[in-house]
Amino acid sequence: MRTMHEPARELPVVAKTRAFVSAVLLAVSIMSVGSLPAHARVTFDSSGTALVDGVPFFPVGVFLYGFDTDVLAEVLQQGFNTVVYAVTPKDLDALRIHGLMTIPYPTEEWLAVKDHPSILSWYLYDEPEGHGKSPEDMRREYARVHSL
Repeated sequence: MRTMHEPARELPVVAKTRAFVSAVLLAVSIMSVGSLPAHARVTFDSSGTALVDGVPFFPVGVFLYGFDTDVLAEVLQQGFNTVVYAVTPKDLDALRIHGLMTIPYPTEEWLAVKDHPSILSWYLYDEPEGHGKSPEDMRREYARVHSL
């Protein structure tokens, strides 16, 4: 008999079926990636609404402190569509498979993959005023990144 604090045990056949279905869904997702656009076009309409490939997009971001592809479906299921931290360029295709976007810092490593469709925008600086960055510093950084 299990206590209230013990998780219910999954029957072996259920676990195997769940693993098989996950593998099939991942394979189908990977196969369909080739048909997605090579670059997402991010623009803004006259009211300032972000558009991704012409469709309104409101980023609902989550900070992750470690990237794990096993949690991406849950991230999406919880209503998030943008991962703001813990992503590296090698993780971009996993984000794309799950329909997620990211907002990375514009480092050399990231600028090398700047046209990837999972990059929504650039995170210029976290709390610039607390790090001695003036509004003019931020305007210069914006202009630098925007010119690339």
